[in-house]
Amino acid sequence: MTYLEQSSAAGRHIFPDLARAVALIGIAVVNVGTFAYPFMTGYSTEALEASADLSAYFLVISIAMMKSYTLFSFMFGVGFA
Repeated sequence: MTYLEQSSAAGRHIFPDLARAVALIGIAVVNVGTFAYPFMTGYSTEALEASADLSAYFLVISIAMMKSYTLFSFMFGVGFA
């Protein structure tokens, strides 16, 4: 029996689980940049000199940063309800 069949048999919807997974992956992507640099120094100006680094930083900030935290908080609250 697959996960979808088990969820359907139990009367559960698959969307909340998928939303939680997307939120957790988004938070992991956002935190990779923080974990990649030393804790005390943080980001330096030399780290974002290359155009590939700047574009990756822009994509993470614009696509994943606040959206994944908001989605994770919302799904955490839905879990309590």
